[in-house]
Amino acid sequence: MAFRKRNSERKQVSRPARIYGRDREFVCACTVLDISDTGARLTVEAKDTEAMPTLPSEFLLSFTFDEEALNEALSVVRKCHVVWEQDGKIGVQFPGRRPYVEN
Repeated sequence: MAFRKRNSERKQVSRPARIYGRDREFVCACTVLDISDTGARLTVEAKDTEAMPTLPSEFLLSFTFDEEALNEALSVVRKCHVVWEQDGKIGVQFPGRRPYVEN
């Protein structure tokens, strides 16, 4: 029997996003490969001339690419906690988020 760690179903999305430090400074661009109510799997690719960025253990993930990227009233922003890193992929948890339950 397989042990399942996730609390909610993940949906494949392949959507560009941006990572910001807790100080709200831009860290790097990323791609959200899949997402759920409680977390996501990301990939960060370095450009040919750059090294892979070092990600903080906690950061903000924004799905908006303009000046409103960190305005939570105008864009989707999630606080993230890195749970695992493997083969260029990063698993994050959205602290405080609970799985959606239909009644």
